[in-house]
Formats: sequence, structure tokens, C-alpha cells
Amino acid sequence: TYLYADLSGQGGVFATLDYGESPPLFFIGREATLAELGIVETRARESAPQRVVAAQLSCPNCAGPLELRAPDQTERVTCPNCGSLLDVGQGQLRFLNALQPPPHPPKIRIGATGEFGGTTYTVIGFVVRSVTFDKKYFWEEYLLYHPQAGFRWLVQSDDHWNFVESVPPGDVAAGKQKSVTFRGQKFKIFQDTAARVEHVMGEFYWKVTAGETVRAIDYVRPPEMLSCEISSTTTGQGSQSVVSQEVNWSLGSYVTRKEIERKFGVTNLPSPKMIAPNQVFPHKRIYRYWLLLFVVTLFVGVVILATGERSVVFRQTYPIRAARPSSSLTPPPADILQTGIDPRDPVQVFFSEPFRLEASRNIKISAETSLSNNWLYVEGDLINEETGLVQQFSLPLEYYSGVEGGESWSEGKSSDSTQVSALPAGMYTLRLEAEWEPNKPPPTSQISVLIEQGVPRIGYLVLALICVSLVPLMVLIYQWNFEIRRWRDSSFNPYQSSED
Repeated sequence: TYLYADLSGQGGVFATLDYGESPPLFFIGREATLAELGIVETRARESAPQRVVAAQLSCPNCAGPLELRAPDQTERVTCPNCGSLLDVGQGQLRFLNALQPPPHPPKIRIGATGEFGGTTYTVIGFVVRSVTFDKKYFWEEYLLYHPQAGFRWLVQSDDHWNFVESVPPGDVAAGKQKSVTFRGQKFKIFQDTAARVEHVMGEFYWKVTAGETVRAIDYVRPPEMLSCEISSTTTGQGSQSVVSQEVNWSLGSYVTRKEIERKFGVTNLPSPKMIAPNQVFPHKRIYRYWLLLFVVTLFVGVVILATGERSVVFRQTYPIRAARPSSSLTPPPADILQTGIDPRDPVQVFFSEPFRLEASRNIKISAETSLSNNWLYVEGDLINEETGLVQQFSLPLEYYSGVEGGESWSEGKSSDSTQVSALPAGMYTLRLEAEWEPNKPPPTSQISVLIEQGVPRIGYLVLALICVSLVPLMVLIYQWNFEIRRWRDSSFNPYQSSED
């Protein structure tokens, strides 16, 4: 069995099914030159046939003049004078039927030229097609032609534009879950419906007829759309009838309205109000910049955390004494007055020797003790010796542990730290107050205090990373809404439940 596929002016591919083997073998080939085969051509070349650029004919219905821009490939043409649909055979025109004019003239006139990929195409045909859901929805297709490049399409739907070219069916492979693969890229199904020709104008390379219907399936991967059109033909009658199908694949690439205006020299094309199936989200580049800024911020933050110049300005361990029996509550002796420590109360206050704090450097205060199933609450003040400025802080310490159900558990910790903002430079005194449960001995025998300056804070790094991510996060939310609007009119909406 020999097969041939016409690629509409782009040449053809040949295939053979050989049933002499089991299973049958399938061979596919293409036309090749002698130079590609490594054969030197010795005989004189025959003059190559030249494409006819244009031909002037007269309409058989109204005798009006009309021009065929691709006369060697045109099958149907409409008369621009009377609107008749004419069949083209052997360069002769035959009247088929009179067509109703389209509801509005083409936005790009027949005969206009535009450049795509370095090739200048001429608009030679205009088609209005429709699909029906709750009502009819229309779109426009402009047939483009170049004598060497062949045919292309310019499709306008919902005021969005796509440049469309045919692709070999063998390059498309069926995928999973309503998808196909084209040249290694996955396309998701967007629509599967019947498309009907409503109006035609100009000339066409196939026998187009108003009212003809094909099955149209669209797959999207922005900015591209892969479309499949399946037309069925029945030959014979009754039990001898045979249904054959023709499958054509095409690839559309999204083109902005401004590009169409520039390429074809038109103005005031309507602006789109909906999201096209293959329209690219316009702000994707922000993610690239965000990732770069995020990495730089993280790197700088880690370097600062690792190399920050922290210095110890104060370190001291204070003893916590047991309270006296209630019978010994007498006026405090001289040593209590001198040290500020009164073991009769569950609160003890300590004062440090003066130490110096530098300006513009944050301060970290840490306290550590040994606790077992108990708590110790520490409050403190940093007091400026010259101005009397007071900076308060607190450090709650608690640690509990035990065994329950054969498993050990623990919670809390016997050390804690806090950070305060930088203070003016000067000499400071630390006032520390430790409190524990009343009428019970102190939960620990001593407490150690450490004061440092210039300590890097990881919280600032986290805050910086959050700040650089706020705008990308808002863009991400906007993109999610953009995708919901894209798929709103699709029969395969991934954002809609089966119940919806």
C-alpha cells in the first residue's frame, strides 16, 4: 500500500505499508535531490516549471474582472463584484452559488501584504467560521500566500491573533489525559467541537463551501496552539458506503495586536478583552529577577551572619541563696544592704559593675541556669550612668521533664536570650531581678548572664527575603487569576470541578 500526503504547497511525504512481513512494516520518505544522495547529475537540467504569480479572469456570473493570485493551486474563488462562489478547474471558472456577504468586512483587506519570519505574504482569502455552545461564537481566518513559501493562515478570535502554519501529522503523538506531544513539547487540550464555515471571500486551495463542518480540536501550550481538523467524506451508498477521514494539523503562534497593525499597515484594530487560549502571561520575567535578587539577598545575609563582628561586653555569674525560715525574719543585716541580696524573699536583685556599650550596635542578652521541673523568671534593666536612660528586658526560664506511658518527655529550656536595639554609647549598669515560686527554695543555685554587641540577627535576613518576595507573590496570585480566566470558556477547564 502506497500513501502520499500533500502538505499544501510545501511538498509531500511518501509512505509504504509492506504486508510481506509480520507485523507489517511502515516506511516513510520524502523527495530528495541528486545532490542530497551524493549523485552527480551529468545530463542537462530541464527547465524548471515556473509558478504562475497571478492570472486575470472574468466572473461567469457578472462578467466582472477578478484576479487569481495563486492560479496553479486555487480550487475556489469568490467574485469581489457579485459575491458568487466559483469553482476553478483547468483555469476555467464555473458558477456554484451566490453567497451572502459577511456580517462585516475583513479587518485586513484582500490583497494586503505582511511579513512573517522574513517572508512577505499576501492575503488572498477570508473565512468566517463558528462554533455553537449556548450560542454561536464566530472567528475570522485570513489565508496568506507566497509563491515559494506556500500557504499560511492568520486567525483572529476574540480580537486575539495567531499566525498558523501546517505541520506534518507524523510530528504529533497522542499523550495522556487529553494531551498531545509535538516535537517533544506537551500540549493540553482546550476545546473539541464542530466548526462550521459561515462566510467565504477570496480564493482558496481547497473546495471550500459555506456550511461545511469539520471537527476541530485545539491543544495549547502558550504562546502556541496546536489544532487538529478532521473532515469526513462518505463515498458509495448503503452497505457499500465508505467513510474516509482527512486529518490536518496546524501550529498557531500568538501575535499581538500591535504587531498585526505594524505588519499590515492597519490601524484601530479592536483591543482584546478576554484571555486567549495561548496568550502568554505578560509578567513572567519578574520571577527571573526575583530569583536573582533572592539568591543575592540570601548570600549577603549568610555572609553577614557568618562574619559579623560580635563582641562580649559583660559576663557575670550570680549566686541565688535559699530563703531563711519565717521565724528568722529580722531586719536585714549589713551584708544584705551591701549586696542587695535578701534570701528571705523569692525575689533577688543584682547590680553589676559599670560596663561600656558602643553606639549603633545591637545588644544581645543571654541568661543560663540549671533547672529541673521548675521555673525562674528574670527581668532586667540596662541603665545609662550619665543620662538615666533605662532599657528593659525579660528572660523567662523553665524546664520540665518526666516519663509517661514508658516514654520520656521534656519541654522548655533552662537558657534564653533576647535582643534589643542599639543604645547611645556610654557607661551602663545592669540591674537583674530573679523571681521564683513563693514559699519554695530557689530552683537553682546560680544564674549566668552574658551581654554581647554586634550580633547578626537571622530574623532580619528572613524579613529581607520576605520583602523581596512580596511583589512576586502578588504577581503569582495575578497569574493564577490569569490562568483561571484563560480556561474559563474551555470544556476541559482544570480549575472547575466535575460538579460545576
